[in-house]
Amino acid sequence: IARGEVARGAAANVQAAEAARRALASQLDDLRARPAEPETNENETNLRLDLAAQAELVRARTDESDRLRDENARLRQRIAELATVEGRLQSALTENDELRAEGFRTGISRPGRSEPHAAAAAGSLQQLVERVGCLKTVRAAVITDELGLVVAATGEYSDVLAAFGRHLADEGERVRELLPLHDITQLSVHDEHDVTMTVRPLSVGDYNLALVTLGIGAESEGDMRELLAPTL
Repeated sequence: IARGEVARGAAANVQAAEAARRALASQLDDLRARPAEPETNENETNLRLDLAAQAELVRARTDESDRLRDENARLRQRIAELATVEGRLQSALTENDELRAEGFRTGISRPGRSEPHAAAAAGSLQQLVERVGCLKTVRAAVITDELGLVVAATGEYSDVLAAFGRHLADEGERVRELLPLHDITQLSVHDEHDVTMTVRPLSVGDYNLALVTLGIGAESEGDMRELLAPTL
């Protein structure tokens, strides 16, 4: 009985193994019968194309970054060179200003006196500015009209003195309207070296003129009153 059971079990195993073999053979035949798939499908192709495009974009950005880095380096060098030139120019301008101011203070280029104007009134005013210009502290003197134009002058910077002198005279009138001040007799601007620009309103007939002086320190009020007395 035992042997018969063993034999039956062995036969069953053989049959099961045979059935499994036939199933595997059938599956193998099915696989062989199927058409071969291409190496890459559409999704994989698109992915590769995207990767190639991204790689090209990265290379382009890298090249642009390198170009910008090189350009930035050149610009930094140029800025440094310009800063050096600017520093030298500023030093030259400062030295020029100092030399000009020193020459003005020491009277190295004290100007000659201008010829009187032909007209009688203008000649009288010209003589006045020349007398004012003879004062020890004065380097230049101008009489300016209501438009800031030169009426009579001696020395340098006549046009500038006339224009700014007129401006200061007008500002003085505006200040007088806002503050408890009476008629403005003079306005002065001083620098650190005591170079002084002084504006004195000057009424001649119906004309609202102004006497503008540029010099070292303030003029003697006594001398100025004496010079201006005939005009005033």
